[in-house]
Amino acid sequence: MFVGTTAGLLAGYHGGWIDNLIMRATDVALSIPAILFALLVGVTFGSAVWILVITLGLIFSPVFARVMRAPALVLKQREFVMAARLSGLTNGRIIVRHLLPNALGPLLVQFGNTASIVIMLEASLGYLGQGVQPPDASSGRMVSDAQPFLALDPMMMVAPILLIVVMTFSWNLLADGVQRWLANRH
Repeated sequence: MFVGTTAGLLAGYHGGWIDNLIMRATDVALSIPAILFALLVGVTFGSAVWILVITLGLIFSPVFARVMRAPALVLKQREFVMAARLSGLTNGRIIVRHLLPNALGPLLVQFGNTASIVIMLEASLGYLGQGVQPPDASSGRMVSDAQPFLALDPMMMVAPILLIVVMTFSWNLLADGVQRWLANRH
């Protein structure tokens, strides 16, 4: 979220060649299937938790860049940004103090939606054996480990699947709630 938000704000605020460079890199990154990239990184560098976190961050940072670029393009034309420029604030300060707070709505909604997708992706990787490795817990790996015992004890498989569904549903509800709350504020 941090990398994508920063890139999107820079692209939208500065425009020109910076915008073109960041958005073309975003287009290339978005063209790569997330699960394929995560599998490739997992096979190449291993399945440590920090590698998975960095990989998932890289996969979804272009989405945040796209989401933050749009409000930055609109907000940079507003009077309060022009006044901040005229008062001598640096571009970094304008972005952090004026653009980011006014673009938090789409960022928070996207965070909730992305969190639910990340849960599903991690569960998929865990099921395929490329997610978080033992002794750390992974709901996808729990489903995979319980699969041979489905006939004997189906609850071994139901519990981790239910966990994935509840976590995904919760993040989606949170994103919807934030979106409604922000819509009612204006």
